[in-house]
Amino acid sequence: MKRFFASLIVGLLVLSMFLFAFPTQLAYASTDAYWVGGTGNWSDNATHWAATSNGTPGAPLPTSTTSVHFDSNSFTGVGQNVTVDGFYPCLNMSWTGSLYNPTYVTTSFGVEVFGNATFIPDMSNIGSTIGIFFYGSGNNSLTTNGLHLSGGVGFDVNYTGTLSLQDDLYAGVQINTVMKGVLNTNGHMITTRYFQNPGGSARTLNLGASVINVSTDFNSLASAAAITGTSSIRLTSTASFEGGGLTYNEVQFNGTAHTISGNNTLASIGFNPVGVQTITFTDNSTQTTTTATRTGSGIITMQGSAAAGWAVTKAGGGTIELDNISISRSTGNPVNTWYAGGTSTNGGNNSQWYFIPVSTTSAVSGISMTRDGVTAATVTGNVTDMGSAASIQGFFNYGPTALYGSNTTPQAVVGVGNYNTTLPNNLTPGGTYHVRSSLTSGPLSYSNGDASFAFTLPTHATSAATSVGMGPGTHATLNGAVTNMGVASDTYGYFEWGYTTAYGNTIANHIIAGMSSVSDTISGFDPNRTVHYRFNIRNGGVTVNGADQSFSVANSNPSSPSYIAFNFTNGVVPVLFVAFVIFILMALALREEISPLMAIILMAVVILMGLAFLTGIQSLINGMFGG
Repeated sequence: MKRFFASLIVGLLVLSMFLFAFPTQLAYASTDAYWVGGTGNWSDNATHWAATSNGTPGAPLPTSTTSVHFDSNSFTGVGQNVTVDGFYPCLNMSWTGSLYNPTYVTTSFGVEVFGNATFIPDMSNIGSTIGIFFYGSGNNSLTTNGLHLSGGVGFDVNYTGTLSLQDDLYAGVQINTVMKGVLNTNGHMITTRYFQNPGGSARTLNLGASVINVSTDFNSLASAAAITGTSSIRLTSTASFEGGGLTYNEVQFNGTAHTISGNNTLASIGFNPVGVQTITFTDNSTQTTTTATRTGSGIITMQGSAAAGWAVTKAGGGTIELDNISISRSTGNPVNTWYAGGTSTNGGNNSQWYFIPVSTTSAVSGISMTRDGVTAATVTGNVTDMGSAASIQGFFNYGPTALYGSNTTPQAVVGVGNYNTTLPNNLTPGGTYHVRSSLTSGPLSYSNGDASFAFTLPTHATSAATSVGMGPGTHATLNGAVTNMGVASDTYGYFEWGYTTAYGNTIANHIIAGMSSVSDTISGFDPNRTVHYRFNIRNGGVTVNGADQSFSVANSNPSSPSYIAFNFTNGVVPVLFVAFVIFILMALALREEISPLMAIILMAVVILMGLAFLTGIQSLINGMFGG
């Protein structure tokens, strides 16, 4: 008996030493389970769970220490599925290597994962309830590889671990973060109908730079939760925002109607409807933000849920302006911070909101200019709503583009109606200008409506020359016409002429006060050259050149006797003269009355003198008859 007890004591000591040395390994010893046999229920271990890939079924059901595998031997054809028919645990769940596009069915139940979950793109998930829950206290990961989890993702209420997303997450129904741990999105996008962060224990939602798309409800009632990162929460459709009094980076309202609850702090709040939008703030709620913006052109109605009203507070100094909004039952804090502009409507019961006056820009009138470039134009604005102001300053932006660049002197406006002014008289003739009405009220200016106009120059034409000829001298009449005065009361018109299109000769200005023809006569030009000319107009420093025309005396009078008979310096006359001189001197040389050398010398002298004489005669004749 003593020997028995001695052996028992030794055995217990050895067992105690083993347990002391390897407690973690025993507590967390991991096994593997492989799905086989195609379609089936998770609970059917006799048919579908094996200890090895493609092994014999009958292995125990997976536990929180079992890594489950769906691999290339799990399914035998398309259309096969795994139905989760209860809440079953596992350590890790991997679908890597699965073939035939299997389906993960979580209609009423989900799998409780104590480790990591990895899905594949070539599979699907069916189920309206949460299909995967994370349990335990370790570092967990979720990799969807693009799989849409139709039911969503949840946590055990006692979860104290950290779940890190490895890629974008699409949760068809919801994400429920009731837990005590950490959700780390790693900057990946989340898309879901409900983002639920219920009340309870402290937790951390590290949303990083993620975009969180929510179509039905963002509900964060966990006052002990910490939301970190630079994420953007984007609400679509009619999704509500229950912020739970927490601090957020950016929240955008992009749908048609949204309700905002709680006293929330938002670094940035944005309203981005495609059309009209209604935002309802619950009574006695306050939204504190640094910036608030809107896009789109549809009117945004901001209202309280009941008579008590709601408030907005601007943090960080400066002002906020929201255009085309309708506001009721709101208080803007601090004073002189919140401005409703651009056709906004005061729905009543507002405090410390400043409604900006509204104006339109009318067509520009009285547009004119003179020949010396003095311009005139009257611009008119129409104040249609004085907003919150009793008196405002009205002025106009103007310039050659819609960027304007210049302003008129402000003038006092004390009520709805027109106000106008005359633009400076030194604008550019022929230029196009843009103008818009602007109002200044308080620290802000508001502009609306662009109108454009032009100082249209006269139009003109260069006409054919007339009376081109000779006798005495060359002469021609140059013709042009002003065909439209534009907005000019008068203009300068003048001709340029010369032997090339560089011209070189200018005839004095005509002052033209209406559509008319203009003519000038020129003379003394070379009858043997083509004459170019054009008719130009000028207003101030702007000249518009006319089209080029040309003529020549020869082309205008091809059979003129004076042109043919007295053209001594061209044609046969010089040739005959030279031939005659050569004939006489050669004859004298042959008769030996003069030497050959003397004949050559005399020949040169006589020819030069003779040609000079002919040139003089030609100049005389040209002076008498056309040249």
